[in-house]
Amino acid sequence: MTIDSLSCSSLLLFKNRIGPSPPLKASLSMLPFYQISISDGSFHSHPKSSPVNTMPCYERMNPAFTFIIILLAGYLLLLPYDPDHLTQNRVLVVVFNNSSKGDFMKRFTVQKAHLVFMLLMGVLISSSLASAGSYRGDGDNNPPAADPQAATTSGVLGAAASFGVFGGGAGMTNQGIYTVVNGDIGTTAASTLVTGFHDKGAVYTETTANIGTVNGTVHTATAPAGSVPNVIAAAVALDAQTAFDNLSPAALPGGIDVSSLGGGAGELGNRTLAPGVYRSAPGSFAIQGGDLVLDGGGDPNAVWVFQMATTLTVGGPGAAFPQSVILVNGAQAKNVFWQVGSAATINAAGGGTIAGTIIAASGASFSTAGNVELVTLNGRALALHASVTMVNTRINVPAP
Repeated sequence: MTIDSLSCSSLLLFKNRIGPSPPLKASLSMLPFYQISISDGSFHSHPKSSPVNTMPCYERMNPAFTFIIILLAGYLLLLPYDPDHLTQNRVLVVVFNNSSKGDFMKRFTVQKAHLVFMLLMGVLISSSLASAGSYRGDGDNNPPAADPQAATTSGVLGAAASFGVFGGGAGMTNQGIYTVVNGDIGTTAASTLVTGFHDKGAVYTETTANIGTVNGTVHTATAPAGSVPNVIAAAVALDAQTAFDNLSPAALPGGIDVSSLGGGAGELGNRTLAPGVYRSAPGSFAIQGGDLVLDGGGDPNAVWVFQMATTLTVGGPGAAFPQSVILVNGAQAKNVFWQVGSAATINAAGGGTIAGTIIAASGASFSTAGNVELVTLNGRALALHASVTMVNTRINVPAP
């Protein structure tokens, strides 16, 4: 007797009524491959009329469910057939192998309540097993690691996606004449807190020594002229905070502790990392003593998320050694995210090329005053609660 004959044979259940009984009209779909109907006191079971019935039914069933049904069928086939004990509360069950020819494998009598109870228990137990089998933790009662690609799809940044710089409610400052932002910049603060920049429509406190070109639009509480006050900037602030939360360990648990890969805890310099979520055991990340290489392995959708409770420091050791983030084998800047719990300090001595979107709770700074060598960020610098300071910095917002 095969699984197919056991689980796919039609069951015809009917009640031997003694005396009149009220008609019953109901329809149950407890099983994925049977439609069990009750009408006028008679039970009928037949395969559901669905395109999936062209497949063997055991290929359509959850394995746990199949196992329970086989056990139930085996139990029922052991019950005796006693035609002399058909009563109001007992039913005759006939298991047909070929119902069109009237051939049956087994017939028996059983308490109706017992039969219904067994069917319900089979559904309950198999559902519990299926639910238990669908959970995938790490064996230490920790939640399963989330998929970074699911949390960093094209809409993760919302209104902030077109912004190269956002200074929360504190604004942004530029020093030097070589700063260029290929994208929008903004703050929820007044326009007076934007210094050293201009876009096509306005100039924001520039001097001959501090000229920053914005190849986009400067958004503030009152700019650009003619816009609804603070609508766009407020939306960017909200979406940047949402993105920060969605990149956090609470939303993306199970990050890889880089110290488990060898080298210093929290040190990213002189490493080549595959896609994934990375966290810092000491709470901060640094790229010092060498560049960080992100290897996409030929996957243009590969995602990196770096989670740190405190600071991100790029450059050094000391102020004279700029470092870079290098993308290879299909890695793209739009798929790199830095979730910074406090402040980000990027190449204080100037120089170097960084990749990814930096979302920092307490601001970001690029280079220091007096440095002429250009710092490049292929990504975004979004500060939630503090300002962004740039000295001769080029920021290129990645294409979607």
